[in-house]
Amino acid sequence: MFYRTLFIDHLMPLKVNRVLCMDSDEIVRENLLELYYADLGAKPIGMVPHCNANRSFMNSDYWIFQLKERGFTYHFGALVLANMPVLREGFYGDTLKSKYQKLMLDRSGESLVLMD
Repeated sequence: MFYRTLFIDHLMPLKVNRVLCMDSDEIVRENLLELYYADLGAKPIGMVPHCNANRSFMNSDYWIFQLKERGFTYHFGALVLANMPVLREGFYGDTLKSKYQKLMLDRSGESLVLMD
């Protein structure tokens, strides 16, 4: 669920440096330690590109403008690696909450179609 990423900076104890969040319906076919120890550098979170980015909802005018026309791809929120010190120091959790709040104002609902 995407919401856990919004609040993970407040939910985890300060001594925790990394958190790998997964949806409960994910199928694990490889060792997760490689992902857990991935070098994020100074990035607060790491996500994987969605394996099926050509889904019909991605072809809506909203997402074409937000992602495709800007050269971005949709990244899968069901598997997130959080670099806790960087996330907290840069107040990235607050930034994510602010962006999500703006998505909530979209009356068409297109911006929320990817939120789970």
